[in-house]
Amino acid sequence: GCAPGIPDVPCNGRQHIDDMPIVACLVLSVTSKPASRDFVRNTYGGECDDLRFYVAHNDGGRHEEWDVTNLGPIFPKMLLDDSSAPKLVKVSHKRLHALIHVGDTLSTVSPGQWYCILDDDTLFVPQNFRRLVLERGWTPDEPIYAGARMFWLKHTYGVVFNFGPAVCLSRAAVERLVPVLRSASYIPPF
Repeated sequence: GCAPGIPDVPCNGRQHIDDMPIVACLVLSVTSKPASRDFVRNTYGGECDDLRFYVAHNDGGRHEEWDVTNLGPIFPKMLLDDSSAPKLVKVSHKRLHALIHVGDTLSTVSPGQWYCILDDDTLFVPQNFRRLVLERGWTPDEPIYAGARMFWLKHTYGVVFNFGPAVCLSRAAVERLVPVLRSASYIPPF
């Protein structure tokens, strides 16, 4: 069959079940909010091909749920969830480190072709994103960013991408972005 579960997407010879876009949902959370993670798991999480949550604290020995990655021990210099930094800065910092982690584990852990970075209070519909990918004819081998751009952030934080509350990147975009993120300064702009 063609594009199962996505009505009105015509078959053009390449949109078969095996060719459905593979979507990894990367959800930013905080350690103290397990109810938010349960909400995601019980709503759209099952529609993601890969579902991961990211927290950032300094207790590397704390037991986490199987689908939760604690970025704190992996990136010792990053801002933690309980940092006194402004919330926007902490969330942006976590997004960027989650992307680096995804880039580092791309070939070994994640089967994703598309990586959607989401807040834990954002409702995301993976099937709608798959439909967008199919209708636009996007491939994961093209560097594609699907999300809002806020050019005023360039003057404040040096970036033009909003990265929230939902942004999706192709595998090629993640592969190109990770070396840039790795070379970025840890000197916060606040």
